[in-house]
Parts: sequence; C-alpha cells; structure tokens
Amino acid sequence: MWWADRITSAKPLCKLPAKAFASIFLLTLWEMWKERNRCVFQHKLSSPAVVLVLIKEEAALWKRAGVRIGIRAT
Repeated sequence: MWWADRITSAKPLCKLPAKAFASIFLLTLWEMWKERNRCVFQHKLSSPAVVLVLIKEEAALWKRAGVRIGIRAT
C-alpha cells in the first residue's frame, strides 16, 4: 500500500514503531473522514477537541476488540 511505504521510509516523528504509527494514522484519517461526513450530510460541526475525543474513544474500542496496534493482519 502506498501509505505504508511512505510511513516506513519517512524519518520517524516519534518513538512509535512504524506499524503502530501507521495504525494510529489510519484511525485518525478514518475519524476525520467520518467527521467530514457528519458535517456535509448531517450539518453537524464538531470542534477539533471533540474530534480528538472521538479518535481516542475509537482507539479504545479497537483495543477492546483485540486489535493489536502496529501489527499487520494477514
């Protein structure tokens, strides 16, 4: 996938492993996309702080569901 190659080849921004960073990055993009859809289709606008809370809540759900952040599923 194009984004995985970009993440692994880029200079690290933090101490997270590249795969963990990729998982968090994709989760963040997903939540931003959902917020965009809420804004466009439901005419609801949330503050960035609220979107951050939604990202954290979704990450917690992923963890409870057994998703191992940073481990590629086969």
